[in-house]
Amino acid sequence: MPLIHIYRKASIVSDAEITRITAKLAEIVAQALDIPELQEGKLTAGDIEIIVHDQTYLSVSNAPLCIIIHANDYPERRANLKERTRQIVSRLEITRKSTTHGFVWVQLIPSSFIEF
Repeated sequence: MPLIHIYRKASIVSDAEITRITAKLAEIVAQALDIPELQEGKLTAGDIEIIVHDQTYLSVSNAPLCIIIHANDYPERRANLKERTRQIVSRLEITRKSTTHGFVWVQLIPSSFIEF
């Protein structure tokens, strides 16, 4: 169950742009981080949570758009993480305005998820 945090400077990244990004981001991340040969590593867009945060005057960031992805750490995912991250970024290029500067940071972590 990946969790995506999007931090944006609302004066630069509009609600419309965030809506375009979030409409496709779960599918993009699911395809990039999916490990079909590992039952626990299989992903669909429905497995992914996205939370959008507005940066405030207290935030210290040079990027108006920061996408941080927390996902379970599996050796299969770690082996080619840079390529998986590049895949996310390249698919996002189609979605977002080319003038918006930002980054994608994929963090693989040991974790456990249980719904209640």
